[in-house]
Amino acid sequence: MVRVKNVSRTTRAEIKQVLRFRYEDGDKLPALLPDILCHLKAFCPDLITDGSKPLRAVWAGFQPTHLEVIVTTHHNCMPIGQRFWENRQKVNEAIYRAVQEHKMQFETRVFPGELQN
Repeated sequence: MVRVKNVSRTTRAEIKQVLRFRYEDGDKLPALLPDILCHLKAFCPDLITDGSKPLRAVWAGFQPTHLEVIVTTHHNCMPIGQRFWENRQKVNEAIYRAVQEHKMQFETRVFPGELQN
């Protein structure tokens, strides 16, 4: 059985970002993650923060070329349309501000054997 979801009836949107950090910045991640959440709460007015939906910034794993962080947010808006895209941009801006404040860099290099999307 396959579940079908009608996004035009959904009133909440999930935004998930997978971030790649350099191994050199691994010692900064424990301080960065709660700051990402603080920035999200400050800059994303549609963010759901009442505990009914997950709000996470977690160090998810070790990859051969980078440290992986996953940020998951939920918003009081439909997962389509202009308001959704504005929320997505605010999420990215909040993450970027936190990363800059911690003087960290994303891992942007592509290494042999990595799949590109």
